[in-house]
Amino acid sequence: MLTTTATRPADAASRQTSPAVSYADWTRWDERTAARVAGAASVLLALTTAGLAAVRLGAGTAAAVGAAVALPAVVGGALLCRGGRRAAGVPLLGLGGSLLALAAWLGLQAVEIRLVAGGAALGGTVALLGWRTDRFRAAVVAAGAVVAGAVLWAGALAVVEAATAGAVLGVVSVLVLGVVPRLALASAGLTRWNVRRPDAATVRRHEVDTALAVTHRELAPVSIVAAASATAGGWLAVDGAAGWGFGCALLVALLLVSRCRAYPLTVEVLALLAGALLLAVRVVGVWSAGTAVGPLVALGVLCLLPLVPLAAPPSEQVRRRARQTMNVAESTAVVLLLPVALGACGLYDRFVDSF
Repeated sequence: MLTTTATRPADAASRQTSPAVSYADWTRWDERTAARVAGAASVLLALTTAGLAAVRLGAGTAAAVGAAVALPAVVGGALLCRGGRRAAGVPLLGLGGSLLALAAWLGLQAVEIRLVAGGAALGGTVALLGWRTDRFRAAVVAAGAVVAGAVLWAGALAVVEAATAGAVLGVVSVLVLGVVPRLALASAGLTRWNVRRPDAATVRRHEVDTALAVTHRELAPVSIVAAASATAGGWLAVDGAAGWGFGCALLVALLLVSRCRAYPLTVEVLALLAGALLLAVRVVGVWSAGTAVGPLVALGVLCLLPLVPLAAPPSEQVRRRARQTMNVAESTAVVLLLPVALGACGLYDRFVDSF
């Protein structure tokens, strides 16, 4: 009895202090966090300086100076990473790649060439960064996603007008966001789990979550680029045919919200939700240009909507019905997206005018 009563307070104390200890572990300011903040600050200050130089000295001069600074920064960052000083090499590589992309954007005239040159600069920097930090596979995936996105947007803008390109690439990007989770399952081997375990052993959820998280970590750049492309597509589609552009942007926003449920990483979910929020604000901003009060009220309700489940946590039955409703809404949005996108491209107006 004495032993039992003596150990209970200790167990209670450990249970009370362990959350605080774990909380302090990931919130404290340490050397690694300081290095990351210093690197991010240097990149941000360099881009700000280049932007101010473009305003004061002109785009051509700023592009030449930026390229002259970017190339030595990339080489120096690669050498530092090779020598084991990644704390300084990685930010220097990021600084050089960002300046090189900005210099390409400022020094070139056509938007299509700007996109290709900027995407190539960023993709090459990411690939070089992965090569020097022993994460070459993930870096190649990220570089390929950036370059592919830039080339697709450049090709679309070179062929059709901006609103049409936005509608088309918005649809394509949303479809890519639906394929990435299935690709992650296949890459993690979860679709072949029964074949790999013929003894029908119980698969732990921790094993599945770990395998899926590792695969999504490599595919996260694809998800982020696709989310950014879908957001840009919906943003430009608003300027399409009257009514159809609004519908296309709203459907893309709905699909971004619904498909974030299939992504386990925080950075992926944040990218999709941020894109949906930007599209909602874009639609409300254009809609309320005629001094209409309704869109502003709708945006105010949207601000309070995420707080409802936090203030009154729903039951499991309500959660299940909400998931079913979201599944139906997602399927309906997928079916409607292509016809609405064709309307945003002006296809129906041309068809009517032909008669």
